[in-house]
Amino acid sequence: MPTQVLHGRRWTSKAQTRLELFRRLAHYNRCRRHSALGYFTPIELEQQLTTSTTLSLAA
Repeated sequence: MPTQVLHGRRWTSKAQTRLELFRRLAHYNRCRRHSALGYFTPIELEQQLTTSTTLSLAA
């Protein structure tokens, strides 16, 4: 049976490998701080921009 390897971990099915890749990409894209975003997570930056836009529109 073929074994998938990612960062030293092994999975025996493609479904397990896909799930782990999805989890890692979700963390990287949503939760991890990005230097290009001023070391905010994408979620934090979106909340900041939404708040500042809402305040600007209210003024």
